[in-house]
Amino acid sequence: MQIVIADQEKVDIYEAEVNRILAALGHPEALVTDLSQVFDFGEDEQAAADLDRLMGRAVDAGEHLWKLAAELAEKGRVTPVH
Repeated sequence: MQIVIADQEKVDIYEAEVNRILAALGHPEALVTDLSQVFDFGEDEQAAADLDRLMGRAVDAGEHLWKLAAELAEKGRVTPVH
């Protein structure tokens, strides 16, 4: 049986943001694919709280990391109006 790793096109686009998410989850070394979801990284309550803080909202365990990364990237492009 051959093992095939899922695509990484989307996570590659948001590499910097994915790295921030992985650090918040306590898994900076993890292999991430376009199918990786938050629950793939365990149920550590502190890590979940750290991710919520990073995202500025409650994160669902079933969310894909690349989508969270895209959201972080978009937040970084928004210029706050004072």
